[in-house]
Amino acid sequence: MLKVTLLTEGEKLSLRLEGHARYDVVGRDIVCASASILVYTVAQLIYEMDACGRLTESPMVRLCEGDALVEAVCKDQKATQEAMQIMHFAKAGYSLLQNSYPEYIKFVINEV
Repeated sequence: MLKVTLLTEGEKLSLRLEGHARYDVVGRDIVCASASILVYTVAQLIYEMDACGRLTESPMVRLCEGDALVEAVCKDQKATQEAMQIMHFAKAGYSLLQNSYPEYIKFVINEV
């Protein structure tokens, strides 16, 4: 099962994917492919925020098979709101995946 965790804690936001959905064999697993494109999109948007100077430091991005992490700390409230919109996009996608394939993906939201 693929576990997806979204954490928001003040100006710090992170998205973590662990494991594999195992809906189908590698290369044909639509659940893993869908989850992957969402985390890659979040990573790209966070990189763009960093390039614009909206983060306090370079984001932590690790995109490996079975283990992905995108973590960022925003510089100010306006940047935090922008990052929250990105995470809202991810939340919608992962919620949709979980609702459609509950036996293959578990989506956890931790808002502190």
